[in-house]
Amino acid sequence: MRTGELIKRLVDSLERAFRLGEYELQVVHHVLFGRSCGAIAWRLGIRETTVHKHLHRLFAKTRCDSRRELYDLALRLAARDEIVGSFGRTAAA
Repeated sequence: MRTGELIKRLVDSLERAFRLGEYELQVVHHVLFGRSCGAIAWRLGIRETTVHKHLHRLFAKTRCDSRRELYDLALRLAARDEIVGSFGRTAAA
């Protein structure tokens, strides 16, 4: 699996679990790629302080204290989604 595909799965899992806004989804996508706030701001065409505000909201919604915790949460949610999805596929077969 390519890195971009993995990140998309992780973002999708976070989106299903939490109500994230459009910019929060874009910011979390870049955060999971490991980009800095400055790089995220440049890519999205917004100010760095705005990126910090979106990150703050993401951390509050997900109850995470760091980017690493957010990444770990996304991995756990994606794994759960995969397990639950595999049960659904097995039952349908």
